[in-house]
Amino acid sequence: MSAYKLFFQDVYLGEVTMGEAEFPRHVGEFVPTTTPCESALCRRLHAYLALTRQEAVDEDPNVDYSEYEDLIDSEDWVLADTEGRRLPISSPAYGLDGELIWC
Repeated sequence: MSAYKLFFQDVYLGEVTMGEAEFPRHVGEFVPTTTPCESALCRRLHAYLALTRQEAVDEDPNVDYSEYEDLIDSEDWVLADTEGRRLPISSPAYGLDGELIWC
């Protein structure tokens, strides 16, 4: 299994271990960083990911993501491997079992 670091721009969010992939969807185990956020962007990113987790746990299709549309539509999400290669991904979201899902 491959290990990656999840970034939005230069904000490090945690480690991702690749799991199953069924094109175009990918799933991986996500371990968020425990380093406290220093920037407003970092806090927003963690709030967005927490909201996706809440939606997955509560199975609530009416969650309002309107304040995060810029993050969702952004092309600044990347996974970086141990050699520094960066793989652009869609905005990730938590799945039912706490895994991270992206395209």
